[in-house]
Amino acid sequence: MNFLPILPIYQFGYQTDREKMAQLINYQRYLTQEPIESLTAKIEWFKSRLAALNSEASTLNLLINELSTEQDRLADLQQTLAMIKMEED
Repeated sequence: MNFLPILPIYQFGYQTDREKMAQLINYQRYLTQEPIESLTAKIEWFKSRLAALNSEASTLNLLINELSTEQDRLADLQQTLAMIKMEED
């Protein structure tokens, strides 16, 4: 049994439906995602969830492709930033 850190949810009853859905997604991630809390881990989690829907909907496929493209772009930007920091030192 693994104990997870507390996931605080404040005044759930006063939240809008959109905020409640965002809380639901956060709770799903909290229970199923590895404890690495980085943007890359979040993107991987969303991609795996979308792929798990196993739908032929072109919208989902476009979204998965867009997430992959942006994840690659993020990795390139992080690498560029690391190179700039190394040059400054």
